[in-house]
Amino acid sequence: MAQRSKREAILQVAGDLFVAHGFSKVSIDQIAAAVPISKPTLYAHFKDKRALYGAVIESRCRRNLSELTAMVEETRPVEEALFAVGYQFLTMVLGTSAMQMHRTLTAEVAEFPEIGRLFYHSGPEQLHRFLADYLARMHTARVLNVADPALSADMFLGMMKGNMHLQCLLAVRKPPTKAQMRARVAYALSLFLAAHRVG
Repeated sequence: MAQRSKREAILQVAGDLFVAHGFSKVSIDQIAAAVPISKPTLYAHFKDKRALYGAVIESRCRRNLSELTAMVEETRPVEEALFAVGYQFLTMVLGTSAMQMHRTLTAEVAEFPEIGRLFYHSGPEQLHRFLADYLARMHTARVLNVADPALSADMFLGMMKGNMHLQCLLAVRKPPTKAQMRARVAYALSLFLAAHRVG
């Protein structure tokens, strides 16, 4: 197994185990056996379980961010680009893996505060900055009227999640269907565009 593919295999297997059982309940022995590799080989890539968990978070955030940023092209109509970003974002945060990872992070952050910061800086902060930069460019091009791109990016992402994300996180409702998500994104986007209309 090549070095790169071995590291990726460790990240994939460890990530799946962390999502399924939580950070505290997964041991290095379990991860090594599931890959499968020897413990010395695993430690050659990651100094300890916390370093591995941090790498899993970074890897998954980077992959999700890449999928989201791919939705935006400067030549694409802003309505299409924002709908694509909104739908992809909602699909991502309401996914089974993301929901379980969110629960795991919440449970671990009191004793492992650095993982919360790592997750935020690797994922949500990067997405927020990307969207704010995009909105700023749309303002400069006079496609949208965005006086405060950072605040508007925050409002856009917040409208996508709304109370539904918390309801799903707490398992008080079933995840929405694709049709329900598309309808939600379309409605939120219509409000967002109306508030940022030029002229």
